[in-house]
Amino acid sequence: MNAILHGSLTLLFCYLLGSILFGLIISECAYGVDIRQFGSGNVGFTNIKRTLGWKPAIAVLLLDGAKGAIAIWISRKVFAGEAVHARDTLILVGGVLAIIGHNWSIFFKFAGGKGVATSLGVLIALDWRVAGLAVLVGFPLLLYPGYMSLAATVGAATLPVWFWLLGDPLPWRIFGVVLLIFVLVRHRANYARIRSGSEPRFSFRGSPDPPAAPQVQT
Repeated sequence: MNAILHGSLTLLFCYLLGSILFGLIISECAYGVDIRQFGSGNVGFTNIKRTLGWKPAIAVLLLDGAKGAIAIWISRKVFAGEAVHARDTLILVGGVLAIIGHNWSIFFKFAGGKGVATSLGVLIALDWRVAGLAVLVGFPLLLYPGYMSLAATVGAATLPVWFWLLGDPLPWRIFGVVLLIFVLVRHRANYARIRSGSEPRFSFRGSPDPPAAPQVQT
């Protein structure tokens, strides 16, 4: 197969893979509810946890994260023979397309989530050390004041530093900056709610947080 066509199909696959919204699929198929009609309306881990509980939330977190990791893994395989700078860039593009797919899914009228879990999967596949350090920095903010959006933002703010300190390729360092900007833009509504005092706090309780989806089927 022509190398350009092969590469193009790979990148298209990464976008389509990212476009699979597992939060929506699990909430509808397993619980009989459209998660977009509850809580924040987001299809990601936090709203699933708040509305349906830990079990589906963990499943969504793992599946959404896997999308990003698989996109990087496949891109590494396909573009392994490219020159170093082109290879690193194309690998990264595969991961970025998975994130874009999650946020603007072709299967759901270009709507989607905020891409935090998928971005984390991309980061783990690129350099698990960077992902681990970012989570380590952001996680305490889930304990206090308990805002997932704030935890994600603070963790993302450290990405360019970790990529640089750990000697990762230049495209990945640039990606750290781009991902931070992306997180800031996608969480604007959350920041507004934090300022107004209306942003729900994350809870580690095992049961769904109020207001939960009424009469869900388990």
